[in-house]
Amino acid sequence: MNLWHIGRGKWHDGLLDLATEKTGAKDLATKLGPVPEDGGGSMGKVCKYFVDKYGFNPDCDIAPFTGDNPSTILALPLQPSDAIVSLGTSTTFLMATDGTILHRLAGEQQTDNTQNTSRILHTTS
Repeated sequence: MNLWHIGRGKWHDGLLDLATEKTGAKDLATKLGPVPEDGGGSMGKVCKYFVDKYGFNPDCDIAPFTGDNPSTILALPLQPSDAIVSLGTSTTFLMATDGTILHRLAGEQQTDNTQNTSRILHTTS
């Protein structure tokens, strides 16, 4: 589950509450830190720990990326109600929908989602 609310550009309060049982949502958001939304560039240099332990070049840049499951659903031409089952390390079920389903988990109200053309599960504003 993605705790980042793409539409609002911030951590999703309802999902942070759900993940922390409403006891440490602000602390979790602080630990997760800011999320660069530009989709590229460097997030900084590799830390000294990896330089010392694994021999990384100290000038090595850290770049943002995505995982195999989100990449898979983006790469395949899924239609609403199509599904993918990944039997890899995470055994994940991915499904494209016409609307949003996470609003129920986060305690949000369903809103009109007709202008959304994305086929990725997301939360509504």
